[in-house]
Amino acid sequence: MGFRVVAIDTAGHGATEGLPLTGHNINDYAELLGRAIDELGIERFVLAGHSMGGQLVARLGSRWPERTLGVIFIDAIVGDTWDRMVYLFRVNPPLLAAIGMLLLVDTLSIAPAFSDPGQAMKLMRLVTPTLLGHAVKPWRLLGPVSSILRTRSSRYALDELHRRGVPVVAIHGSFDLPVPHRTAVDTVRRTEGTLVTVQRGGHSWLLRDPESLPAIMSEMLAGPLGDGIRDGLRTAGVTRRNPTLSDVERVCYKPRARVFELAPPETTRKVVGRHRRPRYRWTVERPRLESLD
Repeated sequence: MGFRVVAIDTAGHGATEGLPLTGHNINDYAELLGRAIDELGIERFVLAGHSMGGQLVARLGSRWPERTLGVIFIDAIVGDTWDRMVYLFRVNPPLLAAIGMLLLVDTLSIAPAFSDPGQAMKLMRLVTPTLLGHAVKPWRLLGPVSSILRTRSSRYALDELHRRGVPVVAIHGSFDLPVPHRTAVDTVRRTEGTLVTVQRGGHSWLLRDPESLPAIMSEMLAGPLGDGIRDGLRTAGVTRRNPTLSDVERVCYKPRARVFELAPPETTRKVVGRHRRPRYRWTVERPRLESLD
């Protein structure tokens, strides 16, 4: 779709080491994510985060609204409903363990759904480093759990995104049990964003069917999200009606940014379009902003 996608394994995920014992706050994870972005020389960006990653991009986007062209929440742990759940977790921590069990069940239900064995093997290859890391260093799971319990409500970050006019899209499965769909409703209510409800989707629906998210994003880029990105690029100095890739890269990256070293060679054959039709159906709505306490 014309975007360079940088997928960063946050602390305690993949092969990335966990934060030190002092890093028991979501803001510490967000700060590390921001440092990685700066190290790669990325000046402006669209942020996307799934589950806990949604908290990270909410806080990073609210810190750097002038650099954030848009924020995409995917079954994210943000919104008033999730904040109230965190209050319950603090009073009764075993409830958080119950959420963890629901997440495990949701994850285990993914692989058998693949009709493509190659895709199933690809998923297992990607998730194996994280599983091995948890097996060798199980204590690193305590960091994310502690950070969730100790972190300030997400409403402040969401309100700042809204105040600064950052485009927001909340994509959420209607059958997500660990992180209820209501959290996405709360998110768009606070940000005047776009709500995308993935029908019959669980928490990890985007792994069950990898073709659905690109299809949703294609639709979003033709709406307010795409308009917001174009407005952000114009504000940054891209004035041409039909800007070139060089025009966009000039305002999105530092000169000789290290992120270019991650790019494949120009001779790589590009695949246009999707391999098959998405299996999920979804609805799109833009709720009216209500008065908030």
